[in-house]
Amino acid sequence: MFQFLRKRRPKPVSAELQAALESYRENGYAILRGAIDPELCERFWDDVDEALAGQPDLRIVAGGAPVLNAERSVPFGPLWNGAGNPERIIDIEAHVSRTPELMLHSDVTAFLAEAIGGAPTCIQTLTYSHSSQQSAHSDKHLVSPRAAGAYNRETLIASWIALEPADDANGALIVWPGSHRLPKKRLRDDFSGKYGAYVAYLETLCADEGIEPIRFHAQQGDVLFWHGDLVHGGGEITDKSRTRKSLVSHYAALGKGAESHWDEKRITPFGAGSYFSPV
Repeated sequence: MFQFLRKRRPKPVSAELQAALESYRENGYAILRGAIDPELCERFWDDVDEALAGQPDLRIVAGGAPVLNAERSVPFGPLWNGAGNPERIIDIEAHVSRTPELMLHSDVTAFLAEAIGGAPTCIQTLTYSHSSQQSAHSDKHLVSPRAAGAYNRETLIASWIALEPADDANGALIVWPGSHRLPKKRLRDDFSGKYGAYVAYLETLCADEGIEPIRFHAQQGDVLFWHGDLVHGGGEITDKSRTRKSLVSHYAALGKGAESHWDEKRITPFGAGSYFSPV
């Protein structure tokens, strides 16, 4: 006798996830409240502190340029001397093994799989102790990690995980709802890399379309997703005594059988997604 295998039915989407997907498609961003266990957030940052203390090849953007941890003489954090935005660690997953538990958390990948329409690959992470204070911008043509090559930028999505509460005083994240649907000029092609002119253009573009910015007040463990072409930024820090620790991850659908475009990185599966890890 022949045995016929029953076709597995797709897992139903929860009401919370469905609401997040509807917000993402309409507004270009979505929020999952309390998705990450606060204890995991704390353990992750303990690991970050250990990496900062003992990993000389950790890469940190300081004053707009990447430097190795071994070359630094100041603690990781904000640059109050006017040399640039607060610092950020590039690809902390290469040094902290716990990172995939956050960037590819089951709730995160469940959202991404529906929003992207395929298995997500984390192509880059940025770790902050303070608000980036970065002015209005779109990631679509700026996020270009070497290992990802010429990936499909139409599938680019970011997640921002609040590792501690965020509000106006410590620099809440800012988004311009619906701005992902607006055609945009590019920083390098249309403004010759002049960031101030690019920011002014985006702010005027959104204002002309009646799009007002909103600030995301977060609790520890909240996750905010945004479309790759959504205009967003980091709020100004008014209380310099406070940190605003966060993990930003960028994802794309690289397709089945995708390989790294850089021989120092390889694609590593984790849960329902994957990421680039050092060879």
